[in-house]
Amino acid sequence: MRLSDFQVRQLVAIVEGVFPHTKHILLFGSRLNDEISGGDIDLYIEVFDELRHAAEIRKTLIAELRLALKTTAIDVLLFSQNLEELPMHRIAKETGICLNQTVQALYE
Repeated sequence: MRLSDFQVRQLVAIVEGVFPHTKHILLFGSRLNDEISGGDIDLYIEVFDELRHAAEIRKTLIAELRLALKTTAIDVLLFSQNLEELPMHRIAKETGICLNQTVQALYE
């Protein structure tokens, strides 16, 4: 995974600040491959609560993450029970690694 422990902690803290009832924060895509460089940070975020105004929340979250991580290369997929599951959601869940569990392991 091409994110530092500090970046993972920052990312999880920001996401959980926006979504207090977060089920999963998954990193998927090219940042999982340590053999290559570049690529954006692809995140899949699933929450327990229904999401209202998901597009606006997504834009705000991306802006906060870009400022904290000092990169513009961030993409976020949001999912909740009231949103349609798309093929990209399934790909992210099948291939991603759970960052909120990673943060818990860092403190153990």
